Amino acid sequence: IAALGIGIAAVLAVHFGFAHSVDNLIIGSVMPLVPGVAITTSFRDILAGHLISGLVRGTEAIIVASAIGVGIATALILLGGIL
Repeated sequence: IAALGIGIAAVLAVHFGFAHSVDNLIIGSVMPLVPGVAITTSFRDILAGHLISGLVRGTEAIIVASAIGVGIATALILLGGIL
C-alpha cells in the first residue's frame, strides 16, 4: 500500500509540475522500503548452515520486494493512462 501511495504521489507531482521525472521520485522514495537487511540476513543464515531460517527470510524478502513492485506498477498503470 505504501508503494502504491508513492507511485500515485510521484505521478501527480510530475503532472502538476512539482517534479520533472517520475522515475527519480519513485526510486528515491522506494529505497527505504527495500528489504536489504532481510536479504543479507537470509544469505548469512544459509551460509552458516541454517537452511530453514535462511529460506524463510529469503522468501519474506522476495514477497516484500514483489509487493513493492506490484504497488508501483499498479499506480503507473492506473494513472499513466489517465494523466
